[in-house]
Amino acid sequence: MGKRAKKENRKEMRALVDNANSGVALAVIRSLGKRGIDVTAASSTPLALSFYSKYCKHRVLYTSPKKNKNRYLKEMLKIVKKRNYDVLFTMSGYEMELISRYRERFTPFVKIPLADHETLEKASDKSQTLKIAMENDIPCPKTYFVKHTYEIEKIKDKVKYPIIIKPHKSSGAKGLTYIHSSNELKNAYTKVRAEYGACMIQEYIIGDEYFVSALFNKDSKPRRICVLRVLRKYPLCGGQATFVESVENPIVLKYGLKLLKVINYYGVAEMDFIVDSQDGKPKLLEINPRFWSSLQGAISAGVDFPYLLYRMAIDGDIKPSFNYKVGVKCRNLLFGDIRHLIDIMKSTQSKYTKLQTLLNFLKFHEDDAYYILSLDDPMPAIFKIINSLSQSIKGFRGGRNGRVKDSK
Repeated sequence: MGKRAKKENRKEMRALVDNANSGVALAVIRSLGKRGIDVTAASSTPLALSFYSKYCKHRVLYTSPKKNKNRYLKEMLKIVKKRNYDVLFTMSGYEMELISRYRERFTPFVKIPLADHETLEKASDKSQTLKIAMENDIPCPKTYFVKHTYEIEKIKDKVKYPIIIKPHKSSGAKGLTYIHSSNELKNAYTKVRAEYGACMIQEYIIGDEYFVSALFNKDSKPRRICVLRVLRKYPLCGGQATFVESVENPIVLKYGLKLLKVINYYGVAEMDFIVDSQDGKPKLLEINPRFWSSLQGAISAGVDFPYLLYRMAIDGDIKPSFNYKVGVKCRNLLFGDIRHLIDIMKSTQSKYTKLQTLLNFLKFHEDDAYYILSLDDPMPAIFKIINSLSQSIKGFRGGRNGRVKDSK
């Protein structure tokens, strides 16, 4: 009897989730664990955040793929074979890239609900994403795809400042650089390119930001959707959302679903849009071809993406349903939103703006859920608080010791 047949006869459901140190992985593990799935959290970090969740039944370590790609693949394959998992959830980063590229090594033993590697490459590369969007009449910010530094001279006096330098491949606003004059552009572009590789230049747009999240089946048909509006973020410019609300926005939803259909997508994805305050049109910023940082917001609105993806992987497909609760608010309180508040208070903005920001921050009665904080599963937040305090103390001591040395 083969491994697939054994899994069909086994009643217990098992899932493996990598990158367990992230808040996204924690949301996935909680989702699956609450459904009675036996979840193993895997990480290259011994003190991974999700290891402290009560929904994490087993913990395993692997070598960071950045340190040794071949060892990582060998260890992950051993982990997959050992406990006979049903589904492997790969969260992001280099791990996802490698699992996608070498999936044929894993698929005899576990299901991997990811789009094919070529599609993931298109979605992960912001330049490719934008070009595909433009070819299919999906609005985007004005973008200059610069291949060489000398091309800067041709455009530096044509663009309208401020502008943004954005790497083709990055996450969490890494490498995102704001430029306010032509004098800054060349040096900044050279620096970002040296650190992050190919990058593009894009107009800076002011407006409301929206996340379109969706689950597509293998025929590239939508099965679930959710739209979140960004209420606050950190850092203030280009940072991750720290407070979101589920809303209806048919226009951004239409463009988001169209883009996923065009690239023949499968699995979960989240698309970032900004509604331009100048012309009122939504402009596509990027695709995240994976679970996203504000995932808990969608789950709290009634769209349990991790469990639905699990069921799709096991059953082949699920029935479509496009309903979700509107007006559900979710925030990353201690580990993002409070930093947003601090940044506003330290800024040069007016006293009225600062007061209004503080009053909005204190409206805890409006919160429906939190990214990491949970009365049902408190230990990850407690661990993160203790770990953050420990790192702050170490940094303070290091800085103080440095000042003592300098004074001699």
